[in-house]
Amino acid sequence: MQPARLPILAALLAVLAACDAKPEPAPAKTEPAKTDPVATHAETAKTEPTTAEPATAEPNKPATPAVPTGPEKFPPAVAGAPGPAFFAVDKVGVVVLDDNGFYILEGSPSALQKDMQLGPDGRLYIIAYEDIYRLEGHRLVSIAKGGFSELGGPPDHLAVAPNGDLWVTTFKGVSRWDGKAWTTEDKAKIGADDDLLDAIAVDKDGRVWVASSNRVHMRDGETWRNVDLSKAKRGKLWLKDIERDPQGAIHVVTDDTVIKLKGFPTEIGKVPVGVKGFAQLSEIRFASGGSIGLISYQDVYHVPAGGSPRKYSSEKSRDFTADRISAIAPDDSGRLWVGSDIGVIVIVPGAPRVEWLSGSVPELVGNVSDMVVFGAGPAKLPTGGPRVTGGLTGKILKDGSPVANTTVELCPSPSTFFTKTPCADAPVKFSVKTDASGVWTVPDAPLGSYGLAIKNGKKWSITLMSDVGDGMKSGTVYDTGSISLEAK
Repeated sequence: MQPARLPILAALLAVLAACDAKPEPAPAKTEPAKTDPVATHAETAKTEPTTAEPATAEPNKPATPAVPTGPEKFPPAVAGAPGPAFFAVDKVGVVVLDDNGFYILEGSPSALQKDMQLGPDGRLYIIAYEDIYRLEGHRLVSIAKGGFSELGGPPDHLAVAPNGDLWVTTFKGVSRWDGKAWTTEDKAKIGADDDLLDAIAVDKDGRVWVASSNRVHMRDGETWRNVDLSKAKRGKLWLKDIERDPQGAIHVVTDDTVIKLKGFPTEIGKVPVGVKGFAQLSEIRFASGGSIGLISYQDVYHVPAGGSPRKYSSEKSRDFTADRISAIAPDDSGRLWVGSDIGVIVIVPGAPRVEWLSGSVPELVGNVSDMVVFGAGPAKLPTGGPRVTGGLTGKILKDGSPVANTTVELCPSPSTFFTKTPCADAPVKFSVKTDASGVWTVPDAPLGSYGLAIKNGKKWSITLMSDVGDGMKSGTVYDTGSISLEAK
């Protein structure tokens, strides 16, 4: 804003500028009706005590957007230096952890967060539906908008080039934002035909790399060509991710191998990450200093910079508690951050892990879809408060009539591939029966995201994946409504 020339107006503006803006109160929500609970069986995972520092915020304070009370700027990430951690939490927003505790970042998008990453400029970027945001000062600001009218569809994956250009993939192709306008190249032009475009990265020399279902495509200048990776892995490639490391080299992730392209095309080789036997690698992330974190279904791999790889499992050895691992972030302190449907776990080599399970930190209630840690991360990690709980109820119908005495399972991510039941292997799960009116009730569950599995005759019907708990509140029973089963 230009300064006012009139003295009176200038004085008025000075007074207004001295006043702190107050956030608008959150809209009131209708209190759900309480329902008499029926018999329930609950099983939750046990957690180990930690030696982390106490939280600075009230553990049961409602999650509302807040501006940090400390420094108003987040400087670019610096390798080895302390920095904040950021979490993309579905239906909540981008949550920050720094010396002020947990809070929701100002300007934060709260829905359809798809890709959050640290750019080569050391700044935070995130896609949310049709907007690309960048952390500026103490808030997220939309710097580019691309949807159906601009790109033929919303962006799915993001890469930031060394010159500041933004590159995204959509179901249609690859698009570049030069700060003024979008230009799009169709999938057929890059050699992907009708394949899905699963990931994108830009190396230190400005070359664009795209992973489709079974091929890697590279744009050098204005020309696209398919990349031969047979020197590192023979046979058909099942590509999962492609990322740029802090030195600008490209890493390609297949189902069981990590391939590094350094000085391409002269240097192509495998990265020793400790994978043995069958693996389902899906995502790779780097710390500012070069440490690697990898997701492999219910396991994670950690390769410290200059250190030996280590595997941690949430399934067999129970090194940590998680359900459907969805995010990973190593930091320069040697820690590995893991996000899932039931919260965030920080694995600290040689020390007890730190767990912020769903319901213990209000801002982390919901699916943590992505994470970024600046440098060495926060110097001290707070403990979560008591796990806040609420109730859930609903009604099961078939052909308009109540379904009595049928089993209903509740867990964050009911599995479609199971040996016993959809929720049998979940660390947080509940199993109840419907009453004569077809009503099921779980009276006491940690606040979080849940899905339902319903016994429909001899088979299971899975519905409302991770959406059942959206209306949960502490101390009340939330009515999820009626679900109609198809006749078998």
